[in-house]
Amino acid sequence: MRSAGRPKKIRIVFEDDFNARGAEILIKHSNASAKTSIPELRNHNKLDALIPVSPRNSSGIRDSSKPAELIHARRILIAEDDDIIRWIMSNTLADDCYAVNAAADGEQAWEALCNDSYDLLVTDNEMPRLTGLKLIERIRKAGMSLPVIVASGNFPVDRARDYPQFQIAAVIPKPFRKLEFLDAVRNVLASQEDITKASKSI
Repeated sequence: MRSAGRPKKIRIVFEDDFNARGAEILIKHSNASAKTSIPELRNHNKLDALIPVSPRNSSGIRDSSKPAELIHARRILIAEDDDIIRWIMSNTLADDCYAVNAAADGEQAWEALCNDSYDLLVTDNEMPRLTGLKLIERIRKAGMSLPVIVASGNFPVDRARDYPQFQIAAVIPKPFRKLEFLDAVRNVLASQEDITKASKSI
């Protein structure tokens, strides 16, 4: 029986006067890799990146039978100002073989989106500098079509209907269970893949 290896978490800490907006970091670990661009971090000089590692078999040896699946993992950006919740969400997704970047507020998430591409954004609503709704509004005005999940304790599910122009794919009320969270992510990504395939066939 194979069990997934623990995700590799890399915390990059920059000097206060470091400025390399748009530079790219390629992170490699075993058979997995993830590429992230450096946003303009301003007062937030830390960026967390989590990438999946190769599964291990019962003997603890890394299993390299699925390198392509890991290397081409779907890329997800988390925007969450609570350190503990951000850590839980990020590690839950990385354990499920997604490549994850985590931002501490909406503004940092926006900067990450401007410098790299993602398959999905999962965002809180109430955050410093830029709320989740303002972030989504900015994304749509910029013509970005990536699906968005709102994971918030103060954003009811039916409230998404008040913002049809934001095209919110799903709302997950806090607190939520890990399986509930994973199911929402998987369903949204699967729906997006179906939409992409349908558009290509036209």
